[in-house]
Amino acid sequence: MSGTMATSGGSTAVDFELFSNGDVDGSITTGGQLVHVTIVDGTDYMQASAAYWQKEGSLPATLAKSIAPDWISFPNSGSNGFGTSFEIAPLAASLKATTGWSIVGHKKIDGHAAVGVKGSDGEVLWIAASGTPYPIVDSKQGSGGGTVTFGGWNSFKLPKAPKKAIARSSLRS
Repeated sequence: MSGTMATSGGSTAVDFELFSNGDVDGSITTGGQLVHVTIVDGTDYMQASAAYWQKEGSLPATLAKSIAPDWISFPNSGSNGFGTSFEIAPLAASLKATTGWSIVGHKKIDGHAAVGVKGSDGEVLWIAASGTPYPIVDSKQGSGGGTVTFGGWNSFKLPKAPKKAIARSSLRS
């Protein structure tokens, strides 16, 4: 899964490998800062620059600089975790909840024949028209919108938890 999503602060770029067991491996670029993200067995791991930790994490400069080269771990749930933000099941659930789907066209995307369907909320999902009907591109205009491209289905290896990650709960500002 890769693409951009509109956020309150501008846009966020994502580039992830998603797995059916909920694991994730990839990166987010937000506010010009690259953040490496891995989710393994319900634990989030992030590796980011000191500038990111200062701005987004509201950490003092000395603490941000000391953890910048390290992976930080924290529970996937709650307000601090990514939760289901990057899972296929919630995407599928949101598509099922959208009503009024209609076919809006056919085209080739990255060499694959695709059919476009549009929901009543304006979301357009392009689905492979031959073989397994995997989603190829999902796009929505306006607030909270963006374009996400899916590819490489069933071609990645499950990620491993980063070694020597620092638990977020142990950080003190």
